[in-house]
Amino acid sequence: MKKPRSLVCKVLFFTLIVLQYRTVLFGQNPLINPVEIRFSDNGNQLHGWFYKASGNGPFSTVILLHGSVGHDGDIFNLGESLSKEGFNVMTYNYPGTWKSEGNKTDESSLNSVQSAINFAKSESSIQSFKSDTSEIILLGHSYGGGMALLGSVLDSTIKKVITIALGDLSLTADHLKENPDAKNYFQQTVDGILSNPSVARGTTGKEYVESLLINRDKYDLKKYSTELAKKDMLFLVGWFDNFKRIEDDVLPLYRELKSKGADNVKIEAFETDHRFLNVQTEFTENIIIWLKNGNNLLQQKK
Repeated sequence: MKKPRSLVCKVLFFTLIVLQYRTVLFGQNPLINPVEIRFSDNGNQLHGWFYKASGNGPFSTVILLHGSVGHDGDIFNLGESLSKEGFNVMTYNYPGTWKSEGNKTDESSLNSVQSAINFAKSESSIQSFKSDTSEIILLGHSYGGGMALLGSVLDSTIKKVITIALGDLSLTADHLKENPDAKNYFQQTVDGILSNPSVARGTTGKEYVESLLINRDKYDLKKYSTELAKKDMLFLVGWFDNFKRIEDDVLPLYRELKSKGADNVKIEAFETDHRFLNVQTEFTENIIIWLKNGNNLLQQKK
C-alpha cells in the first residue's frame, strides 16, 4: 500500500489555508466598498460581493472562484485591483459555505458556477454594473481553478479562463482511492470543517468523499481537453507549490491541450508556494496584462 503521507500533508495544508490564512488571502479591504449580492442557485440563495469597474462601461466581468471553502470576500485583492483597471469583478460563496444556502458538495459547487454566470449576464447586472454580457471571464484559485475550467466547458460562451495554483479534483479522487488511510484522514478533516456550521454545512466527510469518488470522471479536466483547447487560458503556478504541484495538476493537462491544438494557452511560473503571498503584485500585473492584451504582450513584458 502506498504511504498516504503526501496526501495527509495536502489535507493539513488545506485546513491551514481555511483556518489560518483566510484573512490574508481572502479578506476585504475596508477602504473598498463592494456591493453585497445574492442570487438564486437551484432554490438556494448564494451570497457574494460585486466590485464595480471604474469608468463608463460597458465592462467585462471577472468571476472569482474560491478554494474549496474559501472565505466571505475578495481573493488576493483581485476584486479591488481589477475593478480599478476597468473590469467588473464578482465573487461568491459556494452552496453550503459561509452565508450561502445549501449543502457543500463538489457537484453543488460546480453547478453554482453556471448560476454565477447567469447572474453576471442578468438584466439587473446590466443595469446596476453596466456589464458587457458578451465577455465573462472565470478566474479560480486551487479548487476554484478546476471549477473555472469545468464551468467553461459547461458554458460555451465562456472564452477566457485563468487559474491560480490549479487543482484537479480527479487527481484528488485518485489519491483517496489508492490510499485508504489518507481517505479516512480526509474524511475526518471534512467532518472537522463541517462541525463549524458558520463555515460549511453538509452531510458527512464519508458521504462527501464517496460522492467525489463516484463522480471522479466528471471532474477529469483532461477528458475535456478538446473543448478547453478552443479557449484562451492562463495558468499561474508556483514553483514551490507542494499542495497542487505543477507536475501533477498542470503540466499533464497543458500537454494534452497542446496535443489538441490549443493556441492560446500560457503558463506563468513564480517563485512562490500555494499561497502566492510574496508575488501578489507581480501576478496581479500579469493577469491585468493578459486580460487586456492576451499572451503576446505578456510575452513581450519579459
